[in-house]
Order: sequence, then structure tokens, then C-alpha cells
Amino acid sequence: MPNICIFCPNTVNSREHVWPMWIHERKDFGPLNFTRRDGVVTVIPDPKVTARLVCVTCNNGWMSKLEEPNIPIISCMMQDISITLEREQQGYLAAWCMKMAFINDWTRTGGRQKKFYTRGETLAFAKDLTIPAGTRIWIGHLMTSHLSRDGHDFELLRAGDGVVVGTSSVTTLVVGHFVAQIITDHILPEFR
Repeated sequence: MPNICIFCPNTVNSREHVWPMWIHERKDFGPLNFTRRDGVVTVIPDPKVTARLVCVTCNNGWMSKLEEPNIPIISCMMQDISITLEREQQGYLAAWCMKMAFINDWTRTGGRQKKFYTRGETLAFAKDLTIPAGTRIWIGHLMTSHLSRDGHDFELLRAGDGVVVGTSSVTTLVVGHFVAQIITDHILPEFR
């Protein structure tokens, strides 16, 4: 884990919940199963996992403020209550999903040598919730209820000759009946 907050130049001095506490307060998802690439299953008895990623200023400041407007939105959706999202609510939800994608990028394991999102992208997001260029966010509904977050990075290949033109990262979030997918492309300069 980093010594410097992933969203600012401050020292890491706070623990961020991988899944916000308000989610656990609304539904007990019980133990989580984590399956590694080699097929080994690890049981996480308490899903209220925290990670040392951020500083107190970010965690109790803009990050906390970002949770507030999303609690009623996601709470309804995770409990299978249909709602209409106004444009402003869509913006809040997109920003929350992006924050979760950043957290997922920094907490993923599996032999990754470097993080996908750049320092510039995380700093810009913390400043004014700027979502990285080349990002698409989809939301949806699941018939069954789960708690899951998953992510993968992959190369983008040019059709025909297989030349690498960039990399992409995909994060999938599932909270109850709410599902979101965040995909960001980093296209190499010569292929933009």
C-alpha cells in the first residue's frame, strides 16, 4: 500500500473502507468468497475491509461529501427499488463509481506491477471530480443480490496486425441489486 494518499500529496494516515460502511449498515452480506486466478478460494469472514490508501483530509472531506448524495440513490437501487435518476444524480453516481474504480485499482492483487490509473488522474479527480478521459460508466440491475468488486487490465490491439494501441481497465461493482461497470482506455499518443 502507498505511503502517500492516492488522491493528494499528504501522508496516508486513514483507513478507507473498501465498501462504505453505510452499505453494510443497510444489508449484511455475510462472509465474502475471493477466488484467485489459480482457483484457490479465500473466505473473507468480515466484508467491512479497510485499506490504508488515503489521508484523513481526503477521507473525511471530499470523499465523505461524495458519499452523502449517493446514499439514497444506491440504497434504493441495491434494495431493488426502482428510481428515476435526474441529471445531477447521474453525475453523483458516476463520480462515486469512479472513486470506487480508483480504490479497486489500488487494492487489487494478482501480481500486478503497477497501477492502471495515473497520479494525474487521481489528483484531478480529488480536485473537482474530473473523470478520466476515455472513461465510460454503465449502471444496471441484477435479479439476485450480491456484493462484489472485480477488475482487470488488458491491452487494446489494432485489428488486422495486433499492434498494441493502448491499455484498458474495467471495474465491475455489484452492491445488492445495483451493478456498475467502469471502463477507462489509455490510448498511446501515436494512436489517438
